[in-house]
Amino acid sequence: MSLAGRAARYVRLTPLESVGGFFSARELAVYKVDGSAPWAVGSSTMSESVSEGDYTNMMNYLALDAKDSDFAKQIKERYADLNGNDAYDVYDHSFTMAALDGGTKKEGAVSGDLLVAPGKTHVAAGEEVSVDLIASDMANANALGALVSFDSSKFELVDNSITKSADLLEMENLSKLNKSKDTVNLAFANRGDKPLFNGSGVVANFKLRAKAETDVNLGAISIAVGPAGDFVQIENTGEITFPEKPTQSSGELGQDSFNITMTNEALPSDSGDNVKELVQQGSCAALFNGQNDRGFELKYYYADKPFDERVGLPVNLGFTLKEPRAPNEIALTNGAAAANGSITSLKAIVTFEDDTVQEFKDGAFSSPAEVYTFAISEANAAKKVKSVVITPLTSTGKATGLERPDNRMLTIGEIDFKYTDAAPKVDEVKLDDSNAKVLYENELTKVGATILPDVGYPFFTVESDEPDVAGVVPVQSGDSVTWYLRGNAPGTARITVKSVLDETKTASYTVEVKKGVDASALVDAVEAGKKVKADLCEEQSYKALDNAVKAGESILKKEGATKQEVADAAKAINDALAALVFRPVDESKKIDLKADAVSASSSASESPVEGAVDGNPKTLWHSSYAADVTLPQFLVFDLGKETWVSDITFLPRQDVGVNGDIFEAKVYARKPAGTPEVRTLDADAASGDDGYAKVGTFTFKNNGSVLDKRDEYKQMTFEPVKTSAIKLVITKAGSSNPAELNKYASAAEVKLYSADEPTTETPDPNPPVDPDPNPPVDPDKPGNPDPENPDPDKPVDPDVPGQGGDQDSNQGGQPGEQGGQTGQSGSNQGGSAKPNGKPSGGALAQTGDPALMVAVPVAAGGGILAAIGAWLRRKRK
Repeated sequence: MSLAGRAARYVRLTPLESVGGFFSARELAVYKVDGSAPWAVGSSTMSESVSEGDYTNMMNYLALDAKDSDFAKQIKERYADLNGNDAYDVYDHSFTMAALDGGTKKEGAVSGDLLVAPGKTHVAAGEEVSVDLIASDMANANALGALVSFDSSKFELVDNSITKSADLLEMENLSKLNKSKDTVNLAFANRGDKPLFNGSGVVANFKLRAKAETDVNLGAISIAVGPAGDFVQIENTGEITFPEKPTQSSGELGQDSFNITMTNEALPSDSGDNVKELVQQGSCAALFNGQNDRGFELKYYYADKPFDERVGLPVNLGFTLKEPRAPNEIALTNGAAAANGSITSLKAIVTFEDDTVQEFKDGAFSSPAEVYTFAISEANAAKKVKSVVITPLTSTGKATGLERPDNRMLTIGEIDFKYTDAAPKVDEVKLDDSNAKVLYENELTKVGATILPDVGYPFFTVESDEPDVAGVVPVQSGDSVTWYLRGNAPGTARITVKSVLDETKTASYTVEVKKGVDASALVDAVEAGKKVKADLCEEQSYKALDNAVKAGESILKKEGATKQEVADAAKAINDALAALVFRPVDESKKIDLKADAVSASSSASESPVEGAVDGNPKTLWHSSYAADVTLPQFLVFDLGKETWVSDITFLPRQDVGVNGDIFEAKVYARKPAGTPEVRTLDADAASGDDGYAKVGTFTFKNNGSVLDKRDEYKQMTFEPVKTSAIKLVITKAGSSNPAELNKYASAAEVKLYSADEPTTETPDPNPPVDPDPNPPVDPDKPGNPDPENPDPDKPVDPDVPGQGGDQDSNQGGQPGEQGGQTGQSGSNQGGSAKPNGKPSGGALAQTGDPALMVAVPVAAGGGILAAIGAWLRRKRK
């Protein structure tokens, strides 16, 4: 066969027809074109390796497609259109980019959704519409983009409007409008070994300007490419199709629908072998073959062969359904009346799923019939049948020469179990509790619902009564459809979810779209950054974090801050958190932990909890492998006495396995007996008691499956806390098997470190009185300012002491202020140490929580907060 004009890295031969249904060949040969040489995938210069020349060539022909005269010569004939879609797109670029600078070393299959969503459904002449490229649950993307086509007589691309989000990290923007000016070729790709994109949100944007009033109808093909060249492609044609709706069906149950038994007086029980003892053919197959022949007969004998006295009627034919069904008719076709073994009387019992029965006997069943029909009564019509027992009692023919010659023979032509399944019915559409009721402009959110009962047809549609406020964006992959809402403009919209099977069954809710930007991620980042204590970190890494936090606070105060500014500021803080390095642990302060001082929520028999504290990195603790055991799991370290603790480190398992790598852990400290209640364990702490208070939450850098730098200790550092026990609760963990993520927990070693006891600064009961540098101001005296707002042109800031709000807000007792907090609440990135215990730096954690609180009895009266603050205020020795 000729492959002229083709180039390939792999060739697959698929035999379709052959003699006897087999395939054989003496030899298979694939021939290359004479004089041709192989070249690297991604090399448009057709060289043995991808080089800078290929990058230059790629940049010269960005967005080229088959409508351009250069496409054939520069792209097609050079086999650079790798996906064969007549466009030089991000898929093609990804192979060039990933091979440059030594090539990507990243791993992982790409997954998730990538969709194109315009911000408006209708525009006036001259009006602009923003078009977003939005990722949803995207993982391991090394490149991504889309081909977005539009009617060039109605729209034009706004100059310089193609932008990428900071979330795309170091991906290069290779996007461009094609020469026909009717397709925006979005393309973003990593060059060499750069971080993969993981996450959700708007990753790119461009704007179109309307030439005339028109609806906004765009065609789009979105592509995300993994580091190995695997890809996800989503084509949005604007049309969604669903599988054919199920309707009423009828048929007959076959032999494989039953467990079949045969019993009689001589063989009262059956393990499945009685049919071989009683039936001439040795099986029940003839009862279901539709031929009504003499294929099912009790054993017979010849004069020279002795008769088996166990053979004879009555015989019970038991049919137990493997899955209860509702047959509407059961019929037995008798053997020929003139032949031996034709049934002359029988009985039957049908048992339903609720254990009620319907009996068939006497009357028509006590005389010969060509067909015996067992009709399910109207009262039982809706019930599912669990089992049927048909008992032939008498039959024709005599076994001459036997002491009891009658009823020794049986011939049955067929047994039919007929059913009619009604079309499934929908009772209701149940909305997911997670459906967002509030979103911001340009924000995307999933719409979830469940069709009840589960009839095997889960499909629904989503409609918005105000699409210009909240637009509906569907994404289809095979038969599956994922529905999204996109915030387009401020206002409210009624969202209706409708069953495809029964469009009368609907559920609705109202969504509000707010103007502006959702800054919650930046607020969270700022709060996490501010909770990190400077004295727990190395100076330079903390300074970078502090600068990022201050910049983030400025963005939060900026009027009209853009979504991109907010996203960039949040990313800068999170990057600084990710780069944060704890101050080194002091190995001389390692607490000596004995095996009997540590316990676990569960342990695998081969990896007991003592493996985490035996000083041997080759042993490990692993949580139970039992199917019903999952995260969270925890370790409890009994210190024997109250001890000041400031650090915990752990070493990931060092054997060949990776299951249970700790991605997130929460540290809790046991509160002294009798301490007034301040904080209980989170629900996910899985302890069942309230004797602990949270110290902090720590997350550790990973690739979604395993930890980074698995040969190094991971560090959790916090303000010293005095306690008699530490609980380490593992809430997220990795696995090489995606189905087992967050199921197991493991560690080769866990170490705890003591801290010097902080000194308590006792307030002077008779402090000297200093002259008041700010004597009271008489607001009624001309020229004196208002004490509540000395500068009348400056707004009151309730967060600034002395400007409204709680005048004691800077005193002790407030979480995160001078008093009341003894544990580090935001220790973000655990530094790490080599297995020898020496810290290697490298920040690992991301978020923190308010630390262990100290509660003291108080009496009524002024100055309480100040007194508590002074009592709690501490400094290091």
